[in-house]
Amino acid sequence: YVISPEPDTEEMITLMRRSPFMEAFEDEDLRELAGHTVRREYEPGEEIYHQREPTPGFYILIQGEVTIERHQEGVRFKHRTLSTPGFVFGWSCPLEMPDVCNAMATHKCSVYMIPTEQLRAILKAKPALGIRFHRRLIWLLGNHLQASFTRSVYLSIHHDQLTIHNLIEGHKSKLQLSSPIYQVPHLLKEYVTKPIAYDILHQLNQKGNAAEKFIASISLQLLRHDEKELKFMQGLNRIYESVTENAETDPEALRKACSASTRQLFEPLEVKISGWEQLPKSAGHIFIYNHLLNDPNYTLPNGFQITLDSHFISSLILDATYNSPGIRTVRMSKGPEYGHQDYYERLGYINVFTQDSDNAPARREQAKKIFYEQATAHLKAGENVIISPEGTSYASEESPGPFKMGAFNLAYQNPEVCIVPIVLFNFDKRIPANTYYARILEPLKLHEKVENEKQLKPFVYEYQRTFAAEVEKIRRLSDEQKK
Repeated sequence: YVISPEPDTEEMITLMRRSPFMEAFEDEDLRELAGHTVRREYEPGEEIYHQREPTPGFYILIQGEVTIERHQEGVRFKHRTLSTPGFVFGWSCPLEMPDVCNAMATHKCSVYMIPTEQLRAILKAKPALGIRFHRRLIWLLGNHLQASFTRSVYLSIHHDQLTIHNLIEGHKSKLQLSSPIYQVPHLLKEYVTKPIAYDILHQLNQKGNAAEKFIASISLQLLRHDEKELKFMQGLNRIYESVTENAETDPEALRKACSASTRQLFEPLEVKISGWEQLPKSAGHIFIYNHLLNDPNYTLPNGFQITLDSHFISSLILDATYNSPGIRTVRMSKGPEYGHQDYYERLGYINVFTQDSDNAPARREQAKKIFYEQATAHLKAGENVIISPEGTSYASEESPGPFKMGAFNLAYQNPEVCIVPIVLFNFDKRIPANTYYARILEPLKLHEKVENEKQLKPFVYEYQRTFAAEVEKIRRLSDEQKK
């Protein structure tokens, strides 16, 4: 850690007044404590104090993030994350006993610290301050017991609204009747009102009274996965609106806007892409992938689903490499699915028939002819074309499905074009604690693999096994990462 120059006393006192722990202290008490306080800066991953040892001081968070966790028999148990300015930790220091947890800086953070020996000397020299301090310790211990009970209830029933409701019930006597915190359990019930609930929690976590800050802080910690999913859903909305609500009508411009929104969606998520060296130096090739299901929880309010895997390839691989998201093939929708068709038609994509499409034979033959014509034109123009050879989507554990011949026939008809396979995994899973995997495989030039068109189908049949083996490799990698 780094000890900063002597901190400004008034800044310290201002922060102390915002601390729920110190709200019962007189200004004279705060000035006394501030006079013995130092400022420290910690880098991410740096340990602030260690369990089974007395804490070196009493800490007040200025900014950043600190995780309180316990290590036991090689396993890390995360107790709590602190990110609210004014929250305290290391409070066991006056008790002259080892702490049961570690404190670790998870992001770069700044803290005020009153060294243990100096704090004990102050509390001994000023009995009135000592009594107030130890009363606040009792108050803090009560809050921690309440928080532990709330976490236990949450883990046993995993019901967000009921858990937060019980937390509020336990602090009713300390809350004003007009407190916005009462609205939160009701607002959490519906997707469209959840943003209001989280706005209230974040505001109270910063500016509420002691009880409101405590409830908001614990609630945000318990609901962190739910809030992450809410932000993800809002990102999916932005992708959809970047296409359907955009004043721009040029498909190329809309594809770039869609790609930018997709990149923003995946930015905070855990993504692992390997095999970049396999990509052709120039565009104008066919990219195939194992198409994965969408989790139904990520269906937009209008019933539309953003296909995560194909959007991911367009944005994070093709646009990132060739400055163009490429052209995708999309299934021709059934009559009622106008939202599906409108979205993709604005993007200028190629319609193909699948088992989920209208099965009229005349339409199917006409669409097949148009597919080959349009796809060939895009390839000759130097555009990448993205095709799912399975024709439908599967769960990661069942992927890949049987390949159809369309993408391979197209590549065979265009001898200079490569097929670039991409293996995907976990795009059908919900985002909390999930990692998205993509592996780019060695490109295929079909005229180097088969001598004539008759050999094409047997080659594709055999290549499915090679591709399936690559999916299995990435599945094992995902399983290992979870251990």
